[in-house]
Amino acid sequence: MHDQLAPEPYYGSKKGSVGAFEERAGNDADLSSLLVALLRAANVPARYEYGTVDLTPEQAMAWTGTTEPGVAADALASGASLQ
Repeated sequence: MHDQLAPEPYYGSKKGSVGAFEERAGNDADLSSLLVALLRAANVPARYEYGTVDLTPEQAMAWTGTTEPGVAADALASGASLQ
């Protein structure tokens, strides 16, 4: 299922697990909800965890498709879609 889900950058949960499943897309919160729901439905214990990710400027620019570190940082901070 991993290759069938599209990541979408937005802040907070908007779709939940059902919406993410139906649309096959969502942000980290909604896709995490979907994963936890699917694991629990399969009787696999699951819970939420969170943390931080450290990126170099080059990694941030590659991930956001930008050419300036400041623009990449702004895009990541705002959760704006760059597509």
